[in-house]
Amino acid sequence: MMFEGLLIIQFMISVSVLVLYLSLENPENYMDRILHIFNNKAFIEVFNVYTATKKKFVILGIEIGGIKYINENLGVIAGNTVMREIASFFKSVAGRKNVFHMSGSQFVIMSSDQSIEWDDIIDRISDRFSGVFECSGMEITLAVNMCIFSYPEVVSNMEDAIDLLEYSFKHAKEIGGSRIVHGDKELLAKGKRETQIIYMLGKAIKEDGFCVH
Repeated sequence: MMFEGLLIIQFMISVSVLVLYLSLENPENYMDRILHIFNNKAFIEVFNVYTATKKKFVILGIEIGGIKYINENLGVIAGNTVMREIASFFKSVAGRKNVFHMSGSQFVIMSSDQSIEWDDIIDRISDRFSGVFECSGMEITLAVNMCIFSYPEVVSNMEDAIDLLEYSFKHAKEIGGSRIVHGDKELLAKGKRETQIIYMLGKAIKEDGFCVH
């Protein structure tokens, strides 16, 4: 009754511990069965635990270019083999518990460990993708785009984090080549504004809101 804020913090920590316990009880719900790493659901849970316990953390988003080509021309099995190799490499670079498969060819490395050298991780990933991958007896090169940002300095909630990942990847593709984008509030605001404009234009077209002369 005297320290209401403290009670709320302790309650949230208890909830976070419960979530982690349930995750361990049902690990298959939080694992990508093909790549053998954490999935998008696990990312959401860990993100919520970090924010509930007021931890500072960093998100490194990674998008691989060329996987669609492999799937279409060499087959899905070949594509999955390459994706497993990539996932294994990410685990060796950042640690198994920090790697998440979001969807398609998108990954996230997320950690609250303040001792992690993020520049070193980025350099190692860039070096690996400057080389080739063996696939069905062929040597294949893959592009990689990365974006990095932090909580709470840049994003303050889950929605902003997901949005900034998408805006950053889109920005990297527009520039061309393999890129590393440093996500910031300016890029987040710009992306939200463009999304809103597209929505408003689509709505105006649908509702006959234009008069052309």
